[in-house]
Amino acid sequence: MGGKSFLSVGRADEFAARSRGQGCKKMLVCSCFSRPASGSSAVIFAGFATFPDKADRSTRGPGMGASSKKHFDWYRGLEYIGLAVFLSANLLTFYLATAAGWSQRGIWWQAPLALFLGWIGADFLVGLVHWLFDNYFNERTLFFGPRVVQPFRSHHSDPTDITRHSLGELLGNSAILGTPLQFLLAWEAESNPALVLGCNCMAFFGVCANVFHSWSHTKGISGWRRLLQRSGLVLEAENHDVHHTAPHDSYYCVCSGFMNPILGWLHFFPMVEWIIERVTGIAPMHRRGAADTATVNQTP
Repeated sequence: MGGKSFLSVGRADEFAARSRGQGCKKMLVCSCFSRPASGSSAVIFAGFATFPDKADRSTRGPGMGASSKKHFDWYRGLEYIGLAVFLSANLLTFYLATAAGWSQRGIWWQAPLALFLGWIGADFLVGLVHWLFDNYFNERTLFFGPRVVQPFRSHHSDPTDITRHSLGELLGNSAILGTPLQFLLAWEAESNPALVLGCNCMAFFGVCANVFHSWSHTKGISGWRRLLQRSGLVLEAENHDVHHTAPHDSYYCVCSGFMNPILGWLHFFPMVEWIIERVTGIAPMHRRGAADTATVNQTP
């Protein structure tokens, strides 16, 4: 079969979940995709991960039974594989969209605009999700409670805890949710490359937002990460500090923080909260008080 083939192999060493005193073994992830001469695209992904050995499992802390350990191993492995597949699909989509748009007129100005709008869109959507789970639902909410709501709420009491999370913990859930979108974008790349580039950029920054969030809480950050922060491409600590000032009711965007002052000037979140309260009678958490977190099980 004619056409071009590409093979990429990535290796991630020692993803350490330090908050649990646990070390992860090395993980090998492979992605392979081919582009036949006919113009259609075929994609094959394979991910391989090695999980903590028995010695590591004994250090996860008291009170975790065998079933909990088994679930932890299974889901943590799924997060890493999901992240590997997402990043591979994101890179593939970028290649397909740029290759398809190379010969199209107007792509030279459409592509930068699409990437910029995708970057802004990621910041806004991440902020919207942050605001939603900061103020509504609770830790007992089905599926989202322990995986999303609880980390958001506990983050206010221990902001630096996020810096002790492994890469799988930070990005795994978002990557798993974003992977179906990536396959759809790869499928549509040839028909609308500029739109796909923008959506692909939004997906990448949206999934990686928790890493940028973690950097904003990391003391003494330097090098290329500090350069990215100073450029405004990712979230700076000074921008995010506003959110960690009581009552934690503004500056929810944690991807780049670009949208925070704009949404604040528009009074966007207070207006949405007012509408929700008028329709449902449910006030946002920052006005109900932290004591309601464990007892209120209302949803908008």
